[in-house]
Amino acid sequence: MGLPGISTTADPLSWEDATRLYESLIKEEEYRLAAMVIIGMHTGLRISDIRNLTWRNVILEDCEIQEHKTGKDKVIYLSPEVKCLLYKCYTMSKTPPLDQHFLLSQKKTVYTIQRLNSIMKSWKIKYNLSVKNISTHSLRKTMALRVLTLYKDDKIKGLKIIQGALN
Repeated sequence: MGLPGISTTADPLSWEDATRLYESLIKEEEYRLAAMVIIGMHTGLRISDIRNLTWRNVILEDCEIQEHKTGKDKVIYLSPEVKCLLYKCYTMSKTPPLDQHFLLSQKKTVYTIQRLNSIMKSWKIKYNLSVKNISTHSLRKTMALRVLTLYKDDKIKGLKIIQGALN
């Protein structure tokens, strides 16, 4: 959330940039942040919902959540490939307790949204991301853009998928 009276914008990452980003984070042993990017780009979840997820939610089962913003119940399905990437992040994180929030900082507290936005802004320069405005909301938009790209020949179906995922 931006400051009162100040407009904020988030742009989607290209799928290539998003993939390169999480691959770079894994190489740099930033496994928890890599998992955030993977989940955001594949599910379109809001960061407020991603912050509440535990390792159990993302590697063992389809995740049932109550959305923070809307209060709606939602089941999040992850493909075997995405679960495999997340499991890699989990094991490389020295297999923390399954019920631990996966977005814990070095201080053992869940990252704030403001801190995550600040981190993402630094990634734009560090990883030479071709996005004008970046924030945690960029991950949600990245998923939507990916669906539209995959369904370019059937835009109505693509829009229905996005609406189902994001609403």
